[in-house]
Amino acid sequence: MHRMRHYVAVFGLITGVTALIGSPAEANLIRTDPKLAFPDVLAAAINGRIEYDFDEASQRGVLTMTNTPWEIAGDETTSFPIEHADGSNKSQRLVLNLDASGNIVSDPSNLYELYGRIVAGDQTFDGLLLKGTPTKFGWLDFGSPSAPIGLDMFDVEIEVTGGELARYFGDTAYMEFTPLLESTFEGAFNNDFTGLKPVSNIRSYNSPEPFPIPEPTTIVVLLSGGAALLYHRHRRRIVS
Repeated sequence: MHRMRHYVAVFGLITGVTALIGSPAEANLIRTDPKLAFPDVLAAAINGRIEYDFDEASQRGVLTMTNTPWEIAGDETTSFPIEHADGSNKSQRLVLNLDASGNIVSDPSNLYELYGRIVAGDQTFDGLLLKGTPTKFGWLDFGSPSAPIGLDMFDVEIEVTGGELARYFGDTAYMEFTPLLESTFEGAFNNDFTGLKPVSNIRSYNSPEPFPIPEPTTIVVLLSGGAALLYHRHRRRIVS
């Protein structure tokens, strides 16, 4: 329950940012009003980072976003922690080659990768959880002094190409991410910028099958029923 409250709070932060978008900037984002959908991977990290390096000669830049996956929400009420994968750390990485206007340039190094370990009931997903190729990129600059809150936002559409969770995401996934600290993005892609502590969500809007939510076990049902019985007996004693 604590993890789910954390998930809802961070998702609320991101959707709250999009709710404050003014009409002149709406065209820059892929989705100006992203709805909650499942499965949904929440990620954030103290050491997460966004870096954009622009090359004047080629008039192209490379944007890299890294952070640490925290949990995956299977539905509105159930989430599962993402642990370190066997033999490696849990991680999330996005790499985009962009032109000077912020459009994706086709390049073999464009990628999205999610690593970790998830235990959902009797199922375990370990290692490369999700892999894909970014196909569309959007952004919003909230860095101006007159902005309602000082957060920048980016979003990406990803063609899913593999990973143990691919069957639950389908052929496409949508990702949004926001640097919470020290963003130097000013709405342009013809110069370098950075940002720290990016928080992100990646979710499916066309999931071909629901994420496996384990049914309550018999012992849990019996314990819950026993607790309810004891509670009602205790109330009758108090009333009488």
